[in-house]
Amino acid sequence: MSGGGNPRKIVKLRRKRSFLDIVADILNVAQKGASKTRLVYGCNLNFTIIKDYIDALLELGLLKYDGNGAFFTTVKGKDYLQSYRRLRSLTSRFSEDSF
Repeated sequence: MSGGGNPRKIVKLRRKRSFLDIVADILNVAQKGASKTRLVYGCNLNFTIIKDYIDALLELGLLKYDGNGAFFTTVKGKDYLQSYRRLRSLTSRFSEDSF
């Protein structure tokens, strides 16, 4: 086979995100304020799913609604993001293939 390409090149597919990953995505997008539509597109979710997450994050105090269509990450939400990033940093050298 010519062309120098490797026909057996393996493309690693992205694994599904966990609940914690999606929460972090939502809180990250909402840090400066975001509409529900912005959260849907920014987090690559659909409107049905984002509603459940928004409800849960509001109840947990990680997200707040300003009454004008925007959601914001709370101080508690920012603490979550900081802890999430720290944990991801600590575990980044491990891959799912290791276990």
